[in-house]
Amino acid sequence: MSQASKSVRKYSSFFASRFTYPAVAAICLLVQNRANAQVNAHWSAGTGDWNSAASWSNGAVPNNGVPAGTNYNVYLDGNNGNTAYTVTMDNSYTVNSFTLSSSYATLSQTSGSVFQTTNATISAGTYSVNGATIRGGTWVISGSGQLQFNSSSSNTLDGVAISGALNLSTASSYVRLVNGTTFSSGSSVTIGSSAGLGIGQTSVVDNVSITLGSNSYVAVEGNTNASLGSNVLISQSASTTGQVGNSYNFSGTGNLTNGGKIQAINTSSVININPTGTFTNTGTLLAGSVGGGGTININPTGNGVGSTSPTWSNSGQFMVDSNGVLNLGGRFTTAGLNLGGITRLNAGGTINITGTLDNTVGGPLALTATTGSLTLNAGTISGGTFTSSGGSSLNASTSSNNQLSGVAISGTLNLSGSNNYVRLTNGSTFSSGSSVTIGSSAGLGIGQTGVLDNVSITLGSNSYVAVEGNTNASLGSNVLISQSASTTGQVGNNYNFSGTGNLTNGGKIQAINTSSVININPTGTFTNTGTLLAGSTTGGGTININPTGNGVGSTSPTWSNSGQFMVDSNGVLNLGVGLRRRV
Repeated sequence: MSQASKSVRKYSSFFASRFTYPAVAAICLLVQNRANAQVNAHWSAGTGDWNSAASWSNGAVPNNGVPAGTNYNVYLDGNNGNTAYTVTMDNSYTVNSFTLSSSYATLSQTSGSVFQTTNATISAGTYSVNGATIRGGTWVISGSGQLQFNSSSSNTLDGVAISGALNLSTASSYVRLVNGTTFSSGSSVTIGSSAGLGIGQTSVVDNVSITLGSNSYVAVEGNTNASLGSNVLISQSASTTGQVGNSYNFSGTGNLTNGGKIQAINTSSVININPTGTFTNTGTLLAGSVGGGGTININPTGNGVGSTSPTWSNSGQFMVDSNGVLNLGGRFTTAGLNLGGITRLNAGGTINITGTLDNTVGGPLALTATTGSLTLNAGTISGGTFTSSGGSSLNASTSSNNQLSGVAISGTLNLSGSNNYVRLTNGSTFSSGSSVTIGSSAGLGIGQTGVLDNVSITLGSNSYVAVEGNTNASLGSNVLISQSASTTGQVGNNYNFSGTGNLTNGGKIQAINTSSVININPTGTFTNTGTLLAGSTTGGGTININPTGNGVGSTSPTWSNSGQFMVDSNGVLNLGVGLRRRV
């Protein structure tokens, strides 16, 4: 055995024979405390730099380990003769604890510096972060104390536990959360005009209430998979628009999962949910309230240019109150929409499809009294079957981009509003007994070559059934188009998509109500294999056949009839213009 080993055993035996284990532990703690002396450092000057030793009560700059074995508890608690003062921290420091308790004091942490502490308390005064990083520790903000940030994209909370309020109310202020920064229950963040909270961590952000202002945002920064926990509430202020999800200072493809509640319930409040990747809702979205209308737009850009994969899904709740609007943009499936998760509060609100709904996954799209109606608003439903019950319907806005692509329509398609429009493409069909009422200046566009059948269409004032683009459209034997009394409608002419459209009528087109007029006017040719009926015993109606087809200067027929032309009393049938016709 070496001499050193003998010495260790000798002294170990000595201590063991004379001291109990608690006594040994106390001696060790005493040695440790002597090795790491705790120094209380109070700022004792007015405005100055943290690095000024003379400004500290202990005569040394607080920075753990300087000198070796020294830890500091730092206090900005002086009143400076009741005069405001600022302490500037322009280098990186580590201290054991930090207390800011003077309402006259401001700590300004400047660009590039890193401040580390185990515990920090701000009960009065202001801690201002200006292009700097706070790393680690528990920070408790209470009373009149403020933890605030300037507009620098370098402002960072790195693995910090926040208890209390973060102040981002100053215009364009910003801070990014990284490496597991957390909030304790009851924490809050107020975000001012064009200001933002960035999430650059994969760990769940929870236990915080966030209020968004004008053009303010909660950003998913870089290539981050961000998650909001069940105790997160994001609310939009009245008459303002905010963003949740989009990156602002660090580019990348960011995905967002919401397990909390995002709400636009104040008058004219708007929230855009728009991560650069995908959005998954397992929590709640709430648009509108009894006292004020709000709008939520879901429109993630995810999965790359040209992708057809869904950009969002919902397994939580979509709640729409009276005066509320929920716009469903991006790409999504019927399964991802989760109709069972839709709640209408006070029987109000509007849900618009503004993106593309893939109805082949999770269909049919079955609307009920519980789900309420959906409205196409520059949106597309692709494939599958649509049904409706309980007074619900599929409505359409005035957008020329409204499209039903390859959809089997078994429910109520509502075009009764002024200027409503939807275009049928890729073999969309109606089931037997279907009906469409078309309102003033509204229309149903046909952009497909397959036979359209099994539907009764009622035209209103200046309403239309349009053959859009270069389409050869056909109406089947179970189609009935009727014109309302004292109104004029169009069948055939294009309205939103130019081209040379040809129309074949195998059904029945009638103007039998008093002073009703139907103009049959495709930009190409018209072929009748069905029935045209003008007039009735009780009311006079007029049908004008006047296709423009076959081009300027052509002498080829623009229409032909192998079906029936029926004219009742008081009815008028006008057969085109000039000699370009064949009966």
